[in-house]
Amino acid sequence: MKVIDIRRKLGRRLQDAALEKDPGALALALDYGRAILLALAPLTEDEEVELSEVTVSTATAAGILSLHIEYVRGLIRRGVLTGTKHNNEYEIKLTAVMDFMSSSRYRAAGDPSALARAALGRIGAVWRMPRVDRRPGEEPGPAV
Repeated sequence: MKVIDIRRKLGRRLQDAALEKDPGALALALDYGRAILLALAPLTEDEEVELSEVTVSTATAAGILSLHIEYVRGLIRRGVLTGTKHNNEYEIKLTAVMDFMSSSRYRAAGDPSALARAALGRIGAVWRMPRVDRRPGEEPGPAV
């Protein structure tokens, strides 16, 4: 399938997911869509690809997973993420990255809600917003 056709099809699927009422399904669609778009970014629109055969660099995998590149290399060395060394750099199948994204190991390391709370906490410090990292029922604290 041509890269442009994959991008168009993905765009339609993301639009459909955006209309769903299930936040979990939308989050997963967005995660997978982001992974595919980042993997296909360096390819030309008329290039023929088979998604199951697409590989990404360690840096691209790190970008997809929102993890540090050295952490991704460590995952590969420990056998948690499958990659092969080519020209002194790892190549990782996109399907392996997506499988890892749906694993509990990834969710524990990159809990989106924890990451969002931390980011909002940093933004709040700049804009003097009230704390957003408190637990339900906890009294509001000073701005961070």
